Amino acid sequence: MKRTLARLSEVHNLGLVDRVVRILLGVALIAGAITSILNSSVVTWQVYVALFAIYPLMTGMLGWDPLYAVGHAKTCDLSDRNRCGTFPYQIDAILGRNPISDEGYEYDHSLTASHHEDSKRSSA
Repeated sequence: MKRTLARLSEVHNLGLVDRVVRILLGVALIAGAITSILNSSVVTWQVYVALFAIYPLMTGMLGWDPLYAVGHAKTCDLSDRNRCGTFPYQIDAILGRNPISDEGYEYDHSLTASHHEDSKRSSA
């Protein structure tokens, strides 16, 4: 049981590109289902498509995929510009701003923004 909880304890395991693709896929599926519902009176497959769209939307917004966690897979932390963390942290890493995660944490847990070396130097 402890091994299973340790595997699922990761905070983020999706890279920025993976998150954006999942969010766009979820939005496209929901938009297609809604458009089809508005254009026809018969509702069959549209409900299933809308329900299926919840998975990519939620995993993209949270940055964590339970199937990746079980399989120990990650699409982030593959390079310095593809780090695991919150959405603003990942954007800063891609833009080359060299964000620094909080001390003692493997991932940046802040929701306000990432921490930059420049802001830490200027406040010291």
